[in-house]
Amino acid sequence: MTGRRGRATTLSRPILALAAAAVVALVVVQLEVAGTAFRLAGLSPAWAVAALLGSLIGSVVDVPVARIRSAEREVGIVPLVRWGELYLVPVVRRPTVVVAVNVGGAVVPAVVSGYLLVRTGSWLDAAVAVAVVAAVTHQAARPAAGVGVLLPPALPAVVAAAVSLVVAPAAVAPAVAYIGGTMGTVLGADLANLGWLRHAHASVVSIGGAGTFDAVFVAGVLGVLLTALVAHAF
Repeated sequence: MTGRRGRATTLSRPILALAAAAVVALVVVQLEVAGTAFRLAGLSPAWAVAALLGSLIGSVVDVPVARIRSAEREVGIVPLVRWGELYLVPVVRRPTVVVAVNVGGAVVPAVVSGYLLVRTGSWLDAAVAVAVVAAVTHQAARPAAGVGVLLPPALPAVVAAAVSLVVAPAAVAPAVAYIGGTMGTVLGADLANLGWLRHAHASVVSIGGAGTFDAVFVAGVLGVLLTALVAHAF
């Protein structure tokens, strides 16, 4: 038994090392792909790195902006002492829901989109892309109580790429795809579902966070890459 355990441990070390190396390589490749997408969208290398780090690090930062009353009612127990006797009084209350904005999934994409809009001047093209992506994502988004708004991550990217290739010149199409994919997702999946927040069964709900962050981040990266690939092919 001892000999077999020692051999299994010896064999497992190379396997664990290979697995760790594979994970590191995958992360490096993904970061390089994301950085390339930001540069193709029109950011300088330095700003591309800043936007990438801001998106990833900011994904865990939520900034509270408002408080709303939940539509759900909770029954709590309030102790009450009268004449030396303890009474447990049931009280019906509506808890408060904190509405927050996710830095990586909403603030950073908005800042980058604003910069790209000013740089390219493609206001009308971007507005069309945002509107189309928002309409599609609003139909596809599925609010889930206790989880957030769920959305297929690749859907906004594909829609944004298709629309930008149709409405925008090839030189600015990647930037339009980024704006349409990110802002359209935030608008259609999150902001258009604000009414649902009162039924979220959560103490904190985050615009651009939870399930929406993946879709926003992928929309910005994959949408730009698809657009650039097709634009250069033709």
